[in-house]
Amino acid sequence: MVGNIGEEGEKVFDLARFADYLQRYPFEWPGLQAHTWVWCLHCARCFRFIEAKLDDEGLLMCGYAPDCDGSALDFWGWSPEEWAEKGQERPAHWPVQAERGVTYPLYA
Repeated sequence: MVGNIGEEGEKVFDLARFADYLQRYPFEWPGLQAHTWVWCLHCARCFRFIEAKLDDEGLLMCGYAPDCDGSALDFWGWSPEEWAEKGQERPAHWPVQAERGVTYPLYA
């Protein structure tokens, strides 16, 4: 489970789970937060980082696993700034806000 629903109806992310992910995988990703949208290179879909799944061996996998075999090395931040930090330009045909379950191909 990603988190719980708070008093105001907003999603409260499981920060202990997020801390565990960061401890297992020392990401060099300055702006990474539990709610950061990530894009998976394997399935071309987005999910919030905290929605990533652990497989039976403790590897961090795509939030769409088992339908996708992408792992933490395949995650890219959604924002243009996160792409720029990697020396890349985010695809111009992508919308500003990601949406869960939608496929965002690299090339239009």
